[in-house]
Amino acid sequence: MITSYYNTTKETVKELNVSKAKAYTQEEYIMDIFFFFKDKGGTKMTPSEICSIFCEEYKDVPLTSIRRAINTLTNKGKLIKTDIMRQGIYGKPEHCWKLSDEGDRQMKLTL
Repeated sequence: MITSYYNTTKETVKELNVSKAKAYTQEEYIMDIFFFFKDKGGTKMTPSEICSIFCEEYKDVPLTSIRRAINTLTNKGKLIKTDIMRQGIYGKPEHCWKLSDEGDRQMKLTL
């Protein structure tokens, strides 16, 4: 399994494997959220909006983890950062992201 987990805390191999598995799961959940809301008109979302949905549906996770996963998914070509901005949970403007064509195709193939 190839995931984008940054071992900045110098975890042991065992701890690192657990952390990588969690990071992979976060990325999958985020893709599921985008795909689910795509058909409901919510194709563009901020990290704060995704975090709110993620915490409601799955479990509490720091906003920084959501941002990391969004960045990773963007680098993998599955999400696209848009020029659209909305107010985030801390009152600051945040960019919206949307599924890329590649991300959309990959999600349809997994159904």
